[in-house]
Amino acid sequence: MYFKKILSFFIAISAIAMMANAQVTTSSISGIVIGSNGTPLDGATIKIVNTTNGATKNSKTNKNGQYLVPNLDPGGPYTVTVTFIGQTIPEKNNIMLQLGNTEVLDFTSENSTNVLQNVVVSSRVTRTLKTGTSSNFNQRLINSLPN
Repeated sequence: MYFKKILSFFIAISAIAMMANAQVTTSSISGIVIGSNGTPLDGATIKIVNTTNGATKNSKTNKNGQYLVPNLDPGGPYTVTVTFIGQTIPEKNNIMLQLGNTEVLDFTSENSTNVLQNVVVSSRVTRTLKTGTSSNFNQRLINSLPN
């Protein structure tokens, strides 16, 4: 009797573990981006495009040059592009992802002869639309309020 209870307990635990493991339906891509001088690139933009359906995901590297893009559809092919101002970083094509795995793609920038000449920042003033209630108070009304 005691043996049957323990056996059924272990079967239940094993079934729960298998069901939890079977719920993985996505893949991910991670890696590190290194500059031409060997230092990690903080803030490099990672763009991942599924060339089959055109789905796009973007990410940025952290201060250590590392990135992680989760929740990608398994299969592919994917194209991974890394951009950083003043750096030339070759893209990687035809990346195929396996279900539940993390594909590690490291990037190293090449020496670039392109020099950033000018950066132009432009803006325009837009009128803010307000929603909801509002009230205007004039000086006479403010003076008539008790302190």
